[in-house]
Amino acid sequence: MKSSLKKYLIVFVSVSCYLLLMKAAIYNKHSRTHEVSQLESMVARIPLGISKDEIDTLMGTPPDTTSNSKGVIVNPTMMLAAENEKATKYGTPQKYTMCIWKRGDAGATVALDQTGKVVCRWAWSKDSGRRYHRYSPYQVLRRVGLF
Repeated sequence: MKSSLKKYLIVFVSVSCYLLLMKAAIYNKHSRTHEVSQLESMVARIPLGISKDEIDTLMGTPPDTTSNSKGVIVNPTMMLAAENEKATKYGTPQKYTMCIWKRGDAGATVALDQTGKVVCRWAWSKDSGRRYHRYSPYQVLRRVGLF
């Protein structure tokens, strides 16, 4: 009787360890690491209400592109275009000046109101693909050929 209990215990522990390892591998496969770029950290430090000249000083250069756009500010890091059907829920569209900086794959946009003050800012990246830590279990198992 004791030997059959021991067999069941060994099988149970083995299956549990296997399932735990697979859960960790799947979690790491779908978890994404995102390295914050210098541009993203600079945009995050821009306070609302400062002028365009102060932004240029903080960013170190004038914007690469400047354009006018109509939209609705949802929060300090989100703006909806006037054409977006959800924009009407947040107010009436207004005109804003969009200042855009680009550095490699990263970009930053700052929206200025009609008085020239910052009302919204956000950073974005062209690289929408997933970036994994090179030593994550998914990357290691992929290199070995298991994924």
